[in-house]
Amino acid sequence: MKSSRVRFLAPGVLILLVFIGLLHAEPVGPETAAKVTETQIEIISQRLVKVDYLGASYALSVNTMRPLYTRDKEGLLAYVFELKPQGFIVVTANTDLVPVIAYSNNSSFPWDENPLNLLLHMLREDLRMRMAAREILPESVKVRYNTQWGNYLSGNLTLLAPGDSWPPEGQTWTGGWVESMWHQSSPYWNECPIDPVTSDRCVVGCVATAMGQIINFWQYPDAVIFTDSDSYTTNTRGIFIDAPAASIPEIDYNDGAPTPEVCADISYACGVSVKMNYTSQGSGASHGDCANAYRNYFDFDRAQWREEESLDFYDILEQNMKDSMPAQLGITDAGWNYAHSVICDGFRETTGDDEWHLNFGWGGGNPDPLPSSWYVLPAGMPAGYTIIFDGVLNIEAPRRPGPGAPEADFTADPRSGPAPPQ
Repeated sequence: MKSSRVRFLAPGVLILLVFIGLLHAEPVGPETAAKVTETQIEIISQRLVKVDYLGASYALSVNTMRPLYTRDKEGLLAYVFELKPQGFIVVTANTDLVPVIAYSNNSSFPWDENPLNLLLHMLREDLRMRMAAREILPESVKVRYNTQWGNYLSGNLTLLAPGDSWPPEGQTWTGGWVESMWHQSSPYWNECPIDPVTSDRCVVGCVATAMGQIINFWQYPDAVIFTDSDSYTTNTRGIFIDAPAASIPEIDYNDGAPTPEVCADISYACGVSVKMNYTSQGSGASHGDCANAYRNYFDFDRAQWREEESLDFYDILEQNMKDSMPAQLGITDAGWNYAHSVICDGFRETTGDDEWHLNFGWGGGNPDPLPSSWYVLPAGMPAGYTIIFDGVLNIEAPRRPGPGAPEADFTADPRSGPAPPQ
C-alpha cells in the first residue's frame, strides 16, 4: 500500500526529462491522443495474451474517435477512442492530467445523455474538476503526469508495466469481482411501487442496485425479514411502504445467477432496508443507511461507511479489492446537484496511478450495455476537487460466496488486526 496512490519505475526516467519539459501544461491534440491510445492498446493486449485470454486471431484496434466536451460544449475534456471488436479508451486533453483515465476491452462507451448513464456524467464532472485544480496541484504531481505522457508517447512498454490485478486478468468476464450487470428498470424494478404523480413505476435507485449486486455476489443471506416497525412513508411522494411485503423467506441465488423474479425481490428488499425515497424520476438513499442495512437487515459481519477524505480510505479500498470484497462508492458534482452509488470491484497496480474497476449498474436496458470500466479515481486531489465523497467499505458476509463466484488470489498482504469500529 502507499499514501500517494502511485508507483514509479526509476530506470529510464531521466532519459525523458527533456521531452517531458516540452509536454508541461500542454493541451493535447487528436494525433497525440491517438498515439497514447496505440500504446494503451498494446498494454491491454499484453495483459490478455499473457493469461491466454485471447485467441491468436484477436486484435484490438481503433474504430472511431470522438471528443468529450463539458456539458455546455465550451471546453474539451478528453478524447474517447472506441475500439473494435469492442472496447474504449478515454485519453485526457491536457498533459497536466493522467493520460488514460478510463478504458475497457469488453464494453462500448455509452454516449446516451440518460441521467442513469453514470460513466458519462462521472467523466465530465471528474475531468472538469481536475482541469480546474491544475493551478493548485503540487508540482510533483504535474511532473508525474508529464512523465506518464512521455512514456505513452515514446511507446516504451517497459515503463508502463501492466502490474498485478485483483481479480487476476481473465478470471472474470467483466474484469471485476462482480459478474452481474443489474440496472434500475425492468425486471429489477418490478416490485417497486408506482409513482402517484406520474403513474409510472418507481426506479430501483442506484444505492439498492449496487447493494443488490453485492448481496448476490456474496450469495448471502438465505432470507431477509422485515417487520411492521420497518414500514415507512417516502418523503417526496408520500408513498407508504409496507416493509413486511418486501420480506424474502428464502433466497435462491442459483450460484450467483438468480432469476429475474429473485433479482427484483432482492432489489426491492435492498431499497426498503435503506428507507429508499422512491420516485419514477429517481430514487434516493444514503450510504450511511446502506452500511447499517448490510449489518442489521442482511446479517453481514461488517459494513462501514467512510468519508472519502478519511486518510485511510483508499488503503482500505485497495485491501478490500485484494480480498475480493466489493465496495460501494458515492460520486457527486461540485454543486451536489446529484449523487450516485457505483460498485468498486477490482484493483490494478501499475507503474503510474492505480486503476480501479467500477460497475455502474447500467445494464441490458441500453442498446450498448456498459457492465464496467477500469478507472483512475481522483485519489489525492485537493479538497473540493474530487467527485468521490464517501463509500461503504469492509463489506463482508459470514461466509464466502458459493461455487459460482470467482475466488480471490490471496497473494496480497492479508487483512490483520481487529475489524474497524462501525
